[in-house]
Amino acid sequence: MTKFGDLLKSGQIGATPIVPNNIPAPVVDDNPPEPLPVPDPATNTKVKYEVDTFTTVPAVTSNPLDSMPVATIETTGLPDFKSMTKLELEEFGRTVGIELDRRQSQPKLVKQIKKHLGQ
Repeated sequence: MTKFGDLLKSGQIGATPIVPNNIPAPVVDDNPPEPLPVPDPATNTKVKYEVDTFTTVPAVTSNPLDSMPVATIETTGLPDFKSMTKLELEEFGRTVGIELDRRQSQPKLVKQIKKHLGQ
């Protein structure tokens, strides 16, 4: 039989654990800290803390981006699709709301974009 099989029969697997003799006793605090005060929902009273770190942020009433000009196809015109790469056609297609399959040829992608734009 193997040495491992002998160890299994004898119940001695591995070395005996080394336990230090001078293990300190766990420290138990007899006086835990007081829990934080909780507001009373019945009276809706607010709890005063020592440091007031809360600030109020004014509500946003309008989006500042609404007043900025937006580039559209009408204002910028259409690019020259035949000189664009497949990656450029795919990016442009996403801006106008169509997802193109780059596995197709470049002329087919141009045809799909033109069809989507109504040209």
